[in-house]
Amino acid sequence: MTPVSTEVMRELLKETGLLSNGIPLGDSDSLFDQGILDSLRLFDLVSMIEPRFGIRVRDTDLVPDNFDTLANLAAYVSSRIPGRPTEPAG
Repeated sequence: MTPVSTEVMRELLKETGLLSNGIPLGDSDSLFDQGILDSLRLFDLVSMIEPRFGIRVRDTDLVPDNFDTLANLAAYVSSRIPGRPTEPAG
């Protein structure tokens, strides 16, 4: 299965109204520091992510490391898609 790209996450933020088209945002820019996400908006984003990608975001996963940047968000969502390993085999 193809991992979710940062561009897909960027488009999702635009669709939800969290990101305006004119705002430049790099893949490693902090969504929290840029004022795009805060604790309430995070729950709005999660409510869009879960049905779109068929995943369940666990309460224990609601930490800034998973949602702070487009790159982290894409990696987290990719790791939660059914059929993908959640931890490295080893």
